[in-house]
Amino acid sequence: MKAEDSAAAPASTVSDLSLLRDLEACWQELSNLLHTRLRLSFLELQLAGLSLAHMLCAAILLALTLSGAWLGLMLAVALFLCEHGLSASSAVLLVVAFSLCLSLVLLGIIRRKSQYLKFPATQSSFSTAALKATSHDP
Repeated sequence: MKAEDSAAAPASTVSDLSLLRDLEACWQELSNLLHTRLRLSFLELQLAGLSLAHMLCAAILLALTLSGAWLGLMLAVALFLCEHGLSASSAVLLVVAFSLCLSLVLLGIIRRKSQYLKFPATQSSFSTAALKATSHDP
């Protein structure tokens, strides 16, 4: 009987060591996964901050160019009514057209940069992880 107890003890220790190693491996994997997710979140936060700064600068320039276009348009109407001459009005309208084109370009920049404010890679990562978790459940 004592021989059976002494034989069972090493098997129990081996299984305990195996379980401990498995737990350590799981802990390391969880730690690495958490580190990767946090790093991705911080990188996307940085990208979102830069995108927001670009959008704000473009919005300020857009407001200035639209104000200039409005003033130019009003000046063109006033010159047209006062002079009925085509040369001064044409020059002012050309400046207004340029201002409006610049406004469209700045609006395009704002639209392109706004997509990074949604954290697309982080959301995709979380939804992919959720799909994997649900697909492994029996």
